[in-house]
Amino acid sequence: SPRDLAISPDMNLLAVSNNSASTVTFIDTDPLSPSFHEVVKTVSLVDSNNRRALGPTELVWQGDGEDILVICDRSDSLVLIAGNGLEVRKIISGITDPKLLAVTDRSSSSFNTGLYYAYIVSEAGDMQIFESGPDGLQGIGFDDIIGSPQFDDVQRTGFDNPSAICINPGSIQHGVYVGYSEESKAIIDEVWLDSSPFGPVSLRIPPGPA
Repeated sequence: SPRDLAISPDMNLLAVSNNSASTVTFIDTDPLSPSFHEVVKTVSLVDSNNRRALGPTELVWQGDGEDILVICDRSDSLVLIAGNGLEVRKIISGITDPKLLAVTDRSSSSFNTGLYYAYIVSEAGDMQIFESGPDGLQGIGFDDIIGSPQFDDVQRTGFDNPSAICINPGSIQHGVYVGYSEESKAIIDEVWLDSSPFGPVSLRIPPGPA
């Protein structure tokens, strides 16, 4: 049962999320390829630790082609499939009732962090933010969920009746637009990275004398 589609930045592969089978299918869309319009790979959503994600819905091919991000509503998780090799590289749990997904690229930042961000909105309207890596020794990002946005109204916790999300292609602060409704009124808000240290920042202190 296909649920969503995303095409690679070079337009040569189409990813399809299959909700009931908990897989992502990749179809060749390169008209010069001998396998044009054929399935070239089907990926089961299982990571190297044998953890399984269930019920893929929305998926986005990250703008640099680095990852395909998939939200899964039956396992409350986010799956990252590596664009190079098309294998599951990570499953992040604790994404409650995910509904909407938008992903920026690494270059859309005036802070020059070298990172990309994903914004996940739940059925209830709560938002969680994913920061890319690489993580680990001398990494520059967490490659994990880093928190939720801060609203101007301190009483506010999310977006009522969320219906749509997309990146702001003109933003230099990883901005996204969120569509939702309050009291029968349609509203569009923007969320963006407000402040950050300039340039990539190592997560680890380099070895050597203090």
